[in-house]
Amino acid sequence: EIFEGLDVTIFPLLNRWGYTHNARRNSHHKDLNRDFKHATQEETKNHLKFVEGYYDIALCLHEASKADGVFMYKPNAKTRIPPTCIGRRY
Repeated sequence: EIFEGLDVTIFPLLNRWGYTHNARRNSHHKDLNRDFKHATQEETKNHLKFVEGYYDIALCLHEASKADGVFMYKPNAKTRIPPTCIGRRY
């Protein structure tokens, strides 16, 4: 019922190279989590191109190995937040 009338898209990861090589950074040694403000990397550019202007809400679900519990970032005009799970009403 919670997802009734809602399209949900989940992006499990953007950094396939980093996942394969067990590294935080991509093949160009860039941290994609820090790239959303300026979007200099192809992975970030492609992700933003896909999601911008299409979704009504975005949930950024991000792990932190030293944190307990759950946290969310508050989006603002100066910072882009990388959507991990986003939805669009229809």
